[in-house]
Amino acid sequence: MKTIIVFLFTSLVYVSSNAQDPHLFENTWYLENVIIDGENNYPINSTFDGEMNFQADFISLGHSYCESGISGNVIYTGSNQFNLSEVIALVETCEDPDVLQFISKHYSVYVDNNLIAKNPLDYYIVFLGDSKTLIITNPEGKQAIYNSGPLGVQAFENAMFSIYPNPVNEVLVLNGTKNISNLKTQIYSTEGKILNTQHIDFNKQTTINVSNLSSGIYFLNIEDESGRVEVKKFVKQ
Repeated sequence: MKTIIVFLFTSLVYVSSNAQDPHLFENTWYLENVIIDGENNYPINSTFDGEMNFQADFISLGHSYCESGISGNVIYTGSNQFNLSEVIALVETCEDPDVLQFISKHYSVYVDNNLIAKNPLDYYIVFLGDSKTLIITNPEGKQAIYNSGPLGVQAFENAMFSIYPNPVNEVLVLNGTKNISNLKTQIYSTEGKILNTQHIDFNKQTTINVSNLSSGIYFLNIEDESGRVEVKKFVKQ
């Protein structure tokens, strides 16, 4: 796999004094999902996933398969917010139109077609056990979701579980592809706090009462008997 090209800037950059979560800088973030108008857009497979790196004064993200990347100066305007400027791009055309479309959707979270940044960009980090998830949201509501570790082949297999409705008011329905005698579900807040844990004799469908949750974004952690884990994000209205 080719190495992602990281763009360096020689111009002077103002570094904000706003304190940021140190985990933001300690990890290489691996793209897991791009959400546009409520639709999930997953990497085609592990060859085409993206990576993102934060530094004190710039960020870089890209897709090594196509030697495609964008990078820009960054100013942290709040404890969980930043602005981009002087964004530049390098794109080597891939032959696969599906790959190009996915890369375009990824970059559209950050910039428009003229490389004008979609500021301000908000971020937060969710802690689920040893794993960390970075969620970046632009003013249009588009989101890029990253994981602190590279996604394995299993992560790109067809999902075993689905949830609906999403957003949800009172009862979340969990569907699966097979019966599982001891299915463990946990609901996490965006701060990583466990709010609900259940062990279920699962017969391809169950319901989870979320009426007591405040409005906001949550994560449903689903673990089967073999230890296989899926995480679903949902919005409580």
